[in-house]
Amino acid sequence: MIKCKWPFAFVSISDFFVHPELCSTKIAIKSRPPPGSWVAPLPGELKFNVDASTRESFGEAGIGGVLRDNRGSILVKFSKFIGLSEPTGAELEAILEACRIVSNENWLKSYRLVIESDSIMVLSWIVDSKPCPVFLEEKVFLCKQFRARFKWEFTFAFREANCDAHELATFGVQTRAQLLWIAKNNTYQNSVSAKGLFERD
Repeated sequence: MIKCKWPFAFVSISDFFVHPELCSTKIAIKSRPPPGSWVAPLPGELKFNVDASTRESFGEAGIGGVLRDNRGSILVKFSKFIGLSEPTGAELEAILEACRIVSNENWLKSYRLVIESDSIMVLSWIVDSKPCPVFLEEKVFLCKQFRARFKWEFTFAFREANCDAHELATFGVQTRAQLLWIAKNNTYQNSVSAKGLFERD
């Protein structure tokens, strides 16, 4: 029914129910990239793709993210179970996790950071200061603080360009993972086995 009325909709089902007006934005289907078509950042920049995965409209949730340089080399990966959440709150938590990781690693601070999310609604709260639900105001405020302090860029990515982050978020839900891998040390912190998905590039 949604695609019948809004054939060019590119927001998620959860975003649609909260803000159906977003579906009126027409983006040609041909403009959507093929699955796995990640776009590299400029030289001197790093790109952190993040995503969240939830069971139902409110349930167990996981977050995931992949940090790459302009050559596509993976510098950081995380996959984390965050308990119960609704989709937008989980997406905000994924963004905040990326912010915390980069801000805590001094060797990453010399780069300009781009954080990509596939939730246009969440990004509108952070970048355009559009109203958000009261229970999410604190998370949105923290995202804005990171953005202002470090001059980071927060941008939208189609889901097709965000596949790796989504896979890690889903892995977090399925395994209740608490995983963080940092290339500089070639080490990871984990609460479950990191073999398979998490160890491959």
